[in-house]
Amino acid sequence: MKGETEQTWSEPSWEALRAHLLDEVARLEELENVVLTEPVTYGPPTGLLRKKPRPLPGRFVQFLRVDPWMSAEVVGATVFGGDWETTPEQDAAIRALGWYAPGEQPDTAASTTNYRNDLPLAEVPALVANAVAALEVLGLTPQGPWTFLRHTRRD
Repeated sequence: MKGETEQTWSEPSWEALRAHLLDEVARLEELENVVLTEPVTYGPPTGLLRKKPRPLPGRFVQFLRVDPWMSAEVVGATVFGGDWETTPEQDAAIRALGWYAPGEQPDTAASTTNYRNDLPLAEVPALVANAVAALEVLGLTPQGPWTFLRHTRRD
């Protein structure tokens, strides 16, 4: 059986957000994941009679533990099929933090449309720090509000 929890976060600083996220990511067990995202916003209604609002793209980071690795992703740029419109400067800054565009990281599939990085579990603090830094590059603030989702395995 699987479990999912959702919380709303707001932190006073990037350091506090990084510490909170690191605590959550460090507690992940095999094949569990967490997502930190801005709240969902909706565009104008679409469809027959225009009653269905459309969710707009949002900025996020997510982590999946696959022992002995932690796999992480940041919302991808539209230039390579992702959901978020980035400037060339933002793309360069995210890559400088160690994130790879689809197909650039060795031994990973090019099918994802997000920036990605997989590091050994011992390097989780650096991975979390780079994820939070990427959110800052994308124009977010630590105060959020943030939506935090945890997907757990329950046997």
